[in-house]
Amino acid sequence: MERKKNDITWLKVYFMYKLFEKRKAEEKYKWRLNCEDGDIYGLDPNDYETEQDYEDDLYEAKYGWREDYSDCDLDPEDYETEDEFLEALEEERTAWRNYCEIDLNYDVDPEDYETEEDYDEALYEEKLAWYDSHDSAYIDYEIDPSDYDSEEECEEALYEAMEE
Repeated sequence: MERKKNDITWLKVYFMYKLFEKRKAEEKYKWRLNCEDGDIYGLDPNDYETEQDYEDDLYEAKYGWREDYSDCDLDPEDYETEDEFLEALEEERTAWRNYCEIDLNYDVDPEDYETEEDYDEALYEEKLAWYDSHDSAYIDYEIDPSDYDSEEECEEALYEAMEE
């Protein structure tokens, strides 16, 4: 009978120890119940031993993209997601389109150009495309088309020179 009592006591101690270990493990991993969900980043808190390791990897997954843009004029720290940052970067890059010279007399659209310099060059070339059209007449009457802002002004000067 004594042996049976010892066996029962031993089993009680064993089960108490197992219960203690279980509660200790539950306490150790309790942070998993209340941590930020990392599913959209492919992270599972159950794969981590410590909350700090999980938080570090989650932060890297959420904000690691910022390192790729450290040399930009915009501060990546001001944006929560890479998409928000890239949208702001695109707006910044094309902001010149909002205040550039638009001349409706020419078929040059700022939206067709990546930089303000490219647009200005195309607009300038379009404005001066008429230079080539009357070379001989201009030369005969010593008229320099580059002295005039438009073809109309240049032609008016040519007609005046022809009348003299």
